[in-house]
Amino acid sequence: QPSNKYLQQDFITHWKSVTNFFMDNKDHHINVDQTTLPRHLDQMIQILVEEESESESGLTGPCLEYLLHHKALDTLYSLARSDCPPGMKQIVLQFFTKILSRIKQPILPHINVYKPVQRLVCLCGEVSASPAEQEEVQFICVLCAKLKGDPYLVSFFIQNTSSPIHNNGCHSIKSNNLIDNGSRFKILEALLSLMSSNDSWVSVKACEAMMLCASLPEPVSIECILSSPVVECITSKLCTLYSKLPQVMEPAHIECIQAKWGWDFLCDTGDELRFPGKRQMISFMSWLDYCDQLVSIAQPDIGKKLASAVHKHFFQGMLQPAILQTSEYGAVTATSHLCQCVHLVSSAMLLNADDNQALNHEIYDRLIARCNHLSDELSIITLKLFEALLSKHHSYILDTLVLRYLTNRSYVDFEKLQERQQRAVSTTKQQPESQITSVQSVDLSSEIIHPSSVTPSSVSNQFPANFIVVAEQSPEMDHLSVVTDQVPDDSSVFIKESSVVMNDSLTESPVVTNLSSSKSPVKLTQSEDGSLLVTTDKAPIHSSVIRVQSADELQVVIHKSPVDSSLLTNLSLCETLGDLQHKSCENTAASEVKTDHFLCILDEDCQSSCQLDESGYETYMREAHRQFMTISSQCQNYHWPREPISDPESDEHFDEGPFLRVLLDRVSHILDQSYDINLHVTSVMSKLALVPHPNLHEYLLDSTLPIKSGCRTLYKLLEKMALVIKTRVKPIADYHKKLIAVRKQLIGFSDTYRSLDNANALTGVIILEEFCKELAAIAFVKYHELAVEL
Repeated sequence: QPSNKYLQQDFITHWKSVTNFFMDNKDHHINVDQTTLPRHLDQMIQILVEEESESESGLTGPCLEYLLHHKALDTLYSLARSDCPPGMKQIVLQFFTKILSRIKQPILPHINVYKPVQRLVCLCGEVSASPAEQEEVQFICVLCAKLKGDPYLVSFFIQNTSSPIHNNGCHSIKSNNLIDNGSRFKILEALLSLMSSNDSWVSVKACEAMMLCASLPEPVSIECILSSPVVECITSKLCTLYSKLPQVMEPAHIECIQAKWGWDFLCDTGDELRFPGKRQMISFMSWLDYCDQLVSIAQPDIGKKLASAVHKHFFQGMLQPAILQTSEYGAVTATSHLCQCVHLVSSAMLLNADDNQALNHEIYDRLIARCNHLSDELSIITLKLFEALLSKHHSYILDTLVLRYLTNRSYVDFEKLQERQQRAVSTTKQQPESQITSVQSVDLSSEIIHPSSVTPSSVSNQFPANFIVVAEQSPEMDHLSVVTDQVPDDSSVFIKESSVVMNDSLTESPVVTNLSSSKSPVKLTQSEDGSLLVTTDKAPIHSSVIRVQSADELQVVIHKSPVDSSLLTNLSLCETLGDLQHKSCENTAASEVKTDHFLCILDEDCQSSCQLDESGYETYMREAHRQFMTISSQCQNYHWPREPISDPESDEHFDEGPFLRVLLDRVSHILDQSYDINLHVTSVMSKLALVPHPNLHEYLLDSTLPIKSGCRTLYKLLEKMALVIKTRVKPIADYHKKLIAVRKQLIGFSDTYRSLDNANALTGVIILEEFCKELAAIAFVKYHELAVEL
């Protein structure tokens, strides 16, 4: 084609201009920017791109063929190696970068392309702080992106040789750590050098390219990385950065650091807060974030080796001795460092691999003991650390701290539990094989409701919406009973959706008024055989006939929806209403009961929010639901049982474990501790309560669970603390006035509580009050979600 012919002529002209320059000019000391070489090479790239856009897909144009046939890339490599004229290496690197990134055809496998590219890689990173560093790292990044797209090409850049890797960026690595399998991944050598550049942009781009290399699925590249000093260099830099931190820092300063890899050079700009070690802390946290991302994105074998190296050299080698030191200020600083590390790290392999724990059992025991230390500052930072660990919801952490102590349920009094279950079973009869699918029975025979307190609204609140309730009143008794021994002639029974209506004017015969959708009155009469018969005065399409054998079988009848009453004809109540309770109703009732238990632990006259009309319970509900949904999704792969697992035959003495023991001890002293201590103790407890493990849920949130003598649960302990408040704190003079003053101060409305006596006790009351609301919300959300699942 004519256009391709003209493009080829122009391309050849520009290339000859480049070669003629070196033939005609003997003075090569002039800088390349003062020559026409950059312009000619740029024109060659533009011609190649234009030619490819005009050619048919998959066809090689004459210009590209000319470039490959005349080995132009080999010539350019030679010019880059000599760097003559000065700056030629940068120009050649730019040319290679553009041709690899802009030409869409797969030219890299061509021998006249990958050979000069391979040689050019060896020139990258040779000299530290080279003027061509930026061009070198751009070239390497484009090449790594090409390998990521076509991983099989990586074999072109692995050289079989027994010579060791030359690496200027990792001088501390001994020779026995170098590649000894006879293979050299030349790109790694260049990247290791560029990663240590003082130019932050160059270092970041080199780290990005290293991520691409570590994620390559080719076995040969994985083996090369594993046998190279890459992991050791990355870990060594992490330890070096940590060693530059001040030995003593304020925890508040450490907590304010928000560093992300690649942005550390921006994290220190625009901040008004300045403190010694801030710049070093940002650099350390940024590199730790890079290690975390590299572990996550790398091939599993590479990630595991890097995580193990970080654990061995950093967590065990440097951080653990700093945490266990005798100096209180140094221990607080090191614990705060670890807390920030835990917050930052998201890779499960880095914190949670079985053979790769950031914390071992020895340090766990020391840290747990520090939760109850004499120093509040050390206790608070340690509680913050455990809060950060629990927020990861890793199975190993949860099992180490709490779950392994609860798996046999040795805290449960199984005899009392079995008796309670047997009583529950005896109150219901087996459901018949019938078609009654929309009728339910709830045994409320033990409920006593005084007539003076009975109103339609008060009774309706006790039953779910769209339910029909049957009850009766006996004039010989001073209360309303759901079930009586007999039905007297002067009693009235009413049926109404969601309410029980009492009638002062008693009729001669028992009358049942149906106020459901049919609106038809029905009568309760006694047949010759002594059974009770419920019939309608009229005979509508949905007539209602229920035959009962005796009045003591007359329980509360619940219809979830309008019932086809023809299904109920001539059915004995003892046969139809014996065991129609569904799991959903049981769980709903259980959630309401157990939620009320937590809300009622502290008497209203001891609370502060009731007097200010700001309970905040709805906020706790929304937050509990949000957190529980997140935690459930994170823990769904742990395959925890749905019901509590137990060993009733075990005679093992219940051991709540050191972690739960220290937390419960702290809760028992909630009236004597500082506000900050109480705040973090209850926060850790709340995180444990949200964990969807049945044994932990039962131990912390089941208020009706029968427990063995000598065992304590969270609910029982909170009840005990409520009694202490009534006997010790409430008698304080002007209790309510001082309590409200303290609450206003805590929410930022007042400063008066500082001069009050018993300030710790009053703040403890408020903490306990809010803690009970939070637990009630968590219990309700978890029981509700269980009911939905069932």
